[in-house]
Amino acid sequence: MATGSTKLVASTYARSNSTYVTVTNASNMYKDTDDTSATYATLSSTRASTTTYYVYIRGFNFSALPGNASVTSFTVRIKGYETGLNTGTSYSPSLVNGTSLISSTTASTNFGTTTKTITVPTGALTWTKIVNYGSTFGIRVTVGRAASGTKGYLYIYGAEIEVNYTYTPYYLVYTSNRTTSSIVPASVYVKEGESLTVSYYSSRSNCPTLIDNGSNVTSRQIFMTNLGPVEYTVTDVPAQSGKPTGHDGFTLNANDYYESTNSGVANSVSLCRIDFYTATGCSVTFSVINYAEEGKDYGLISELDTTLAATPYDDSDYDEDPDKGSVYWNGKTHNSASVQTVTYSSISPGKHFFYVKFIKNGSVDSYNDSLQFKVTITRTSGDSSSYWGYTLSNISEQHQLIYESPASSLPIQVKQNGSWTTAQDVMVKKNGAWVEPQHIYVKENGTWKMIK
Repeated sequence: MATGSTKLVASTYARSNSTYVTVTNASNMYKDTDDTSATYATLSSTRASTTTYYVYIRGFNFSALPGNASVTSFTVRIKGYETGLNTGTSYSPSLVNGTSLISSTTASTNFGTTTKTITVPTGALTWTKIVNYGSTFGIRVTVGRAASGTKGYLYIYGAEIEVNYTYTPYYLVYTSNRTTSSIVPASVYVKEGESLTVSYYSSRSNCPTLIDNGSNVTSRQIFMTNLGPVEYTVTDVPAQSGKPTGHDGFTLNANDYYESTNSGVANSVSLCRIDFYTATGCSVTFSVINYAEEGKDYGLISELDTTLAATPYDDSDYDEDPDKGSVYWNGKTHNSASVQTVTYSSISPGKHFFYVKFIKNGSVDSYNDSLQFKVTITRTSGDSSSYWGYTLSNISEQHQLIYESPASSLPIQVKQNGSWTTAQDVMVKKNGAWVEPQHIYVKENGTWKMIK
């Protein structure tokens, strides 16, 4: 566990009156109160009367905190001075949600004629509450004149929320190749204290040589005799826009078969995608039960790495070699409720997928009225001389592994704490631009967040 502290600064403002209240050089508000430059934003009221007006300073970037941060404390501050304004404590800076004053958050002092940093009390506010307010959370300052015949100005040098937090650091481990392009660059973020294995499927003679390994490399040239099972995922595929309705996916039933879920829905389809990664050659066997309306309701399995359409009709020529499906079942014609099998052999190492589809053509619901399937993946190659890698343990810093390798292609997959992780390109996209990866940033839900 580590501790961190950051200052979130404002990025925008709003006025209670746009006719009589002016703001110039607003960007000078968008910095923290430690800034020692002489630049400031000027807030003023041009109306002859002493009517009270407000400026709301907002736009604090809450996403600048690490994604796994636990906030321990926070403080709101604003820095500035005034000339010719009402300076009673009832006009002191306060916290608001939109334009509504938050209870017990008015400062005990106002600005004076010399520069001052004011801490604005947060009352009963929690950090969760502030984050939930989001862009409507702000600091309210008053620009009401002390007298109708005077000029009144407020000069703001900065506005901030200082946040202290604890977090678990993540460090970037990435690979690159000094001499050839045969190793695919890859990177992964690893939690502090965890372990990671970078591994390759190749013959022993093609193993690359580690040139630069940093520290904490506890083993090398791992030749494993038991690679374990090839894992796969089953994901439902959504219906295509504007196509016939009634689409659904597959769920795991009590017999450990994935079963279509569009039973009883005329002119409908259930569709899913099976994804898997294999570090060795393998074969995939589908065990299928298609016990439905004879000659009408169909099951299809795609060719390797080939999609099927998410509609009931786009794969319509159900012969033994459909345009988009390599195997099909025609309702009850395949021996009632018995299990049929089909095996795809000689699948090469790497990432692959299949599509499985069940089509109901009309309102007749017969037998199980569904398609059921299981998947079995069997390794067909790979022994103690064909699995190679390095293990880093108790990671506490950034690592870069640089290799020299022969010209043969070596596909890469990263294993993190026992689970295979999809490798990323060594170049990462940050704020729309491709840059070298940094261990202090990670992308979460489409947004780059600082890790450390």
